Amino acid sequence: MKREFRLRQQKDIQRLRSEGVSQSNRLLVLLTAPQSDDPAGVSRVGVITGKRLGKAVIRNKVRRRLKAIMQQAYSRLPAGWDFLLLARKPIVDASYQEMEAAVLTLLRRAGFLEGNDVQPG
Repeated sequence: MKREFRLRQQKDIQRLRSEGVSQSNRLLVLLTAPQSDDPAGVSRVGVITGKRLGKAVIRNKVRRRLKAIMQQAYSRLPAGWDFLLLARKPIVDASYQEMEAAVLTLLRRAGFLEGNDVQPG
């Protein structure tokens, strides 16, 4: 993902954690909130993989996959929103298709995607 589409600053992540609306499933937690600084700007995406997932190789693999999934769905997301994905421990054993289904389900449940407009796979 391009730098302008990434959620990078700690203050933005803290704001999402305190004010964001949460959706979760077995593999992930999705936090969403409208941008406070530029509501008409581009949407930003962040991914957090904590040390409890495993060593750096595992965390980086999960992070790369989640970013790829969000990049595919990005064109269908509304402008002016921040999205933060928090990986849970069971995601380590999940396949790419399971991760993709989990992300798309959370986005649909949060109201950002329509029922069948994004097909996994």
